[in-house]
Amino acid sequence: MKIPGFPGMPNMDQIMQQAQAQQEQMRQTLEKEKFVATSGGGVVSVTIDGSKKMLAIEIDESLFKDGDREMLQDLIKVANNAAQAKADEYLQRYLSNMMGQMGLGGF
Repeated sequence: MKIPGFPGMPNMDQIMQQAQAQQEQMRQTLEKEKFVATSGGGVVSVTIDGSKKMLAIEIDESLFKDGDREMLQDLIKVANNAAQAKADEYLQRYLSNMMGQMGLGGF
C-alpha cells in the first residue's frame, strides 16, 4: 500500500514484512545466546538463553552440607537475576546496533 501524497515513501506492506523478518531474526539470534552468572563466589551458577529461559543451574556440593536452605535460595535468585541482567544488556546492544543499521540511530 502506497501512502498518498508521499511519492518517495516505501510501500507500507514492504515495511511491515521487513519488520516482521527482522523480529524473527532477532528472536532466533536471542535463542542461540547463552548468559551465565554466578553468586556466592561461584558456588551457584545459572545459565539462561536470550529469551530468559533458564537452561541450567549448578550448585556446589558444599552448599548441601551446610543445610542452609534460605542461603541457597538467595544465591539462586542472585545468580538468576544477574544472568537476566546480562541478557537485557545484550538485547539493548543488539537493538541499538540493528537500529543503527537501519539508519534510525541507536537508543
